[in-house]
Amino acid sequence: MRHGLADGSIVATSSIGYYEGVTTWMGGRKQTEDFFRLFLVPGVHHCGGGPGLTEFDALTASSAGSAKTAWFKDSEGNILVVSQRVSS
Repeated sequence: MRHGLADGSIVATSSIGYYEGVTTWMGGRKQTEDFFRLFLVPGVHHCGGGPGLTEFDALTASSAGSAKTAWFKDSEGNILVVSQRVSS
């Protein structure tokens, strides 16, 4: 699940609340992390568009259109998806 942080229609806290509700209902993050995650994407409007990166493949962490994407895990085990624009 992803939510654009520049979304003027739906605030990110509603997606965060939904994500937290599902993880709680399913018994915690450990029970859901294999199939359900939330990614907050800076600069993206509702359903795409905006100044942020809107073309990236979070599933395969490969290039899609004008972006290169990679997965990282931080010291607390959180998954980070890092993307950058690529000149063509």
